[in-house]
Amino acid sequence: GLSPVQADLYARNSMKQWRGSLSRNNLADTGQVPSQGAYSQSIDIVCNQNTQLEPDQLINNWNNEFWKKPTVGKNYIYVRVQNKAFKGDLTAKAQMFFTQGGFNHPPSSWIQCLTIKDGSQEGEILLSDNKPGVLNTGDRGASEGFYFTPKGTDHVCIIAAINDQYFTLNTPLSLSDSNWNSTTWLTHNGAAVWHNVNPQTTTVTRLKVYNQDGTNEKFVLNAQCRNVPVGSKVKIETEDKKFNSGEIVINKPSQYLETEAELPGYYDGDLNLSLIHI
Repeated sequence: GLSPVQADLYARNSMKQWRGSLSRNNLADTGQVPSQGAYSQSIDIVCNQNTQLEPDQLINNWNNEFWKKPTVGKNYIYVRVQNKAFKGDLTAKAQMFFTQGGFNHPPSSWIQCLTIKDGSQEGEILLSDNKPGVLNTGDRGASEGFYFTPKGTDHVCIIAAINDQYFTLNTPLSLSDSNWNSTTWLTHNGAAVWHNVNPQTTTVTRLKVYNQDGTNEKFVLNAQCRNVPVGSKVKIETEDKKFNSGEIVINKPSQYLETEAELPGYYDGDLNLSLIHI
């Protein structure tokens, strides 16, 4: 038999490639575990505002982002999926959600999107003939449409999760509300993707921040500013001032910001990101 060391080595090597229903975090995502590069702007979550798309449009234009800035009110959203490196048929289903932008928000706070066809929580994966079917190795599909109905221009996030007959527990609303790591969930789960929606129209954006368990914990917030005018000032603070960065001067076009705070158990607060122009 194998020694524990050899068994662990073989297991780690075998899990370097995702084998199953894959939705891509970015254009270069080929199913490597963990995935590399950006993971919050998935190319396979598609928004087309209030114009519906056919599955063959999404499949035949596989590397087209199709992304359009969502409008307040009704939008149509979809998720694409491929049988990646699995030697067999997959019968996949999709769920889609959105949540207010923020940090460490529990899956139980996500809002489930419903299908256009019949208001179901779970949507069919359709093939290029616009009919449900199985995904053989390498086959590509796209979900039926879901409604996405933001009520305002606040930053939100759209999430998609794929289940199939061999991967049945990819159900975000059943995840624990402890301080789970959404980054690990996205980079190690080929059947889960995320797309930030940034319809920012003001210079103040409000996000949510949570401590999901009952112990006091230190949280560090890292943010990156891009294309912000040099000389502008950015301020990151919660309304109760637990996070309070003060005014940070932007001195280069791409700049990292960091602030930290100790949050009490089960903290639920509003975080304001303010841009003060020169």
